[in-house]
Amino acid sequence: MPEDVASRYLFTPPNIEPLNLDLAELSGGGECPSQYYGKTHDGRDVYCRYRGGSLSVDVGDVCLLDAHIGPPLHGSMPLAQLCHLAGLTIGGDRPPMPDHDEMRANGWEDLSGATTFFFSSHNSTMETARRVVREFQASMPNGCIVDSVETEPTSDPTDPNGGTWLRATVVPGSIESLNSSMTYLMCGDYSSERYVRVTQEGSWLEYLFPRASVFHVHFQVFKGKIYKYGDTAKASLSAKQNRNIRVAGQDDECLHATFSVHSQFPTADETRRGLELRFGDLLDTCFPRRTILAYHMDDGRRFPGADTEAPLDPRIAEWIEGGEDRWLHLTNKGTHDDPVFVGLKPGPLVSS
Repeated sequence: MPEDVASRYLFTPPNIEPLNLDLAELSGGGECPSQYYGKTHDGRDVYCRYRGGSLSVDVGDVCLLDAHIGPPLHGSMPLAQLCHLAGLTIGGDRPPMPDHDEMRANGWEDLSGATTFFFSSHNSTMETARRVVREFQASMPNGCIVDSVETEPTSDPTDPNGGTWLRATVVPGSIESLNSSMTYLMCGDYSSERYVRVTQEGSWLEYLFPRASVFHVHFQVFKGKIYKYGDTAKASLSAKQNRNIRVAGQDDECLHATFSVHSQFPTADETRRGLELRFGDLLDTCFPRRTILAYHMDDGRRFPGADTEAPLDPRIAEWIEGGEDRWLHLTNKGTHDDPVFVGLKPGPLVSS
């Protein structure tokens, strides 16, 4: 599996050098961002912020720490975790870390490096989103759509100490049954029936089936309509230049929405890592990387300074290439008062 697949989809929090800084006070909270305010013993202001996986610590006008330590879009961190990760104490003491159940209940992630996170986000047509799910079922080991999990209290006959257990059974679904914005895909080593001891985490798929990879898929329109979005640049250019400019996502013939996937697994679990990378490889197949070429919208000249590479839904590329004046995106490379409109089109596939 190419290493760049791992770099595109997996993130393991790094070990950061502790500040070893004792503060006179520090308090705050919230999420997206989590923000904490405090004072040093000599009266300087302290500001700590965590959002989008990035943590910063500023003392006065000096940034002491600026590090990417969490998964994309994550922005919730308790005071104790901040202190442990950044190496802070308050009046000589470090707040105790919440237990695992409290962390999970509050949406706080393990950022110690013991957990690795999978994340992807693509603009997807309905056809390609369904293709991903179909190919997951067909090609991933024991790949299935989770319709539901049935649980019932029981006792585990192999447990000499007895106790309250759950018998958990996966109820597989079908692509035709998808009707919500959240879909769960599972693969790997899970049995259709498993005994688990009752805890506060009893309903989490990852807890019920710890040897399986569980992917949380967000796509709002598996059943329903994708709505197009507006773009003033397209309307302005079409009127000014007397053109029928058409843009993907803004045209009824080519609608798309965000298709995102997230998962996590123990960093030391090489079997799970292999499954996550295999799904990343599947996503690369369904959303192959293309060069994205930029053109001046006024006369069609190339604007190479805005060229890039990006994964692209083949259905979107086919639509753009199938007609005149069709574009992936329009952007203004000038100013509001002196705009320079640039259009983006798919170029050649990027060789692996």
